[in-house]
Amino acid sequence: MNYLFFDIECCNSHNICEFGYVLTDDKFNIIKQEVLLINPAKEFKIKTDESKFIDLTYNVEEYMKSPSFREYYEKIKDVITKDEQLVFGYAINNDAYYLKTACQRYHLTPISFTFYDIQIIFSKYYEVKEQLSLKKATSDLNLDLNCVFHRAIDDSIATLNVAKKLVLESKLKLEELVKKYECCKGKCNKNYIFNCEKEKEKQEKYELNELRKKLNSGRLNYTIGDIFKDFKK
Repeated sequence: MNYLFFDIECCNSHNICEFGYVLTDDKFNIIKQEVLLINPAKEFKIKTDESKFIDLTYNVEEYMKSPSFREYYEKIKDVITKDEQLVFGYAINNDAYYLKTACQRYHLTPISFTFYDIQIIFSKYYEVKEQLSLKKATSDLNLDLNCVFHRAIDDSIATLNVAKKLVLESKLKLEELVKKYECCKGKCNKNYIFNCEKEKEKQEKYELNELRKKLNSGRLNYTIGDIFKDFKK
């Protein structure tokens, strides 16, 4: 079983401009690592003292002369959906959302995959109530990585090292940690993203409200429970 750690950076909080990943074996030996610079074909929001946007590693010109997401789609899909691997990220629900919206934007078939959130495993294992940034997590674990945070490949490597530290301290395999903290699991499938920890309650409320509207309008003749069939597949 291999492990894939990936991270995405955006030019404006939702349009992808970097995709970085690290593929390892089950002993965390690196098999391959790569970063893809992507032309988002959107305006870059440069960080200022009052903005919420982050600093990006490369200059705008390098991103803009790179291939588009459409051109990288098949490669990214192949990386994420390979057999015999588990897919991880840090706050990966955000990255799944970026992929879904990019596919919608370019009228591409959404990439369906199951993922596991190292941020959630970290929080559960160390009983941390707040959601710590990747930088703070690596600092708390005394990991000296010399990373440039918010660079997709470096964030992928940092996530790998947080996972490795959790395995060492817990004396559990990563697959065992995933089973122990099932709430770290999520799924990106067709037109929705389902994350057991962060999104389940919100998703259920939204879907129920939408179904009630349709039922009240008389357009549907099935039960509320039908809407959750996809989640059980």
